[in-house]
Amino acid sequence: MILMRRESCFSSARCSSCSIPVTAPMVLAVEKFSAAMKASPRVTRVVDYLFAGAFSAFALKILTAQAK
Repeated sequence: MILMRRESCFSSARCSSCSIPVTAPMVLAVEKFSAAMKASPRVTRVVDYLFAGAFSAFALKILTAQAK
C-alpha cells in the first residue's frame, strides 16, 4: 500500500513537471489576448464573427447530416 502511494506521488509530480512548462505560456498568451480584447472593440468584433461563423458551420453540418 505504501509503495503504491509513493508511485502515485512520483507519477503526479512527473506529470506536473511536464504540464506546467506547456500551460504557463498558454496562460500568458490568453492574458495578452484578453487585454487586447478589452482595449479594442474591433478585436472583440472579429473574434465574435469568427465564433459565429464556426458555430454556424457546425449547425449547418448537423442539419445536413440529419437530412440524409
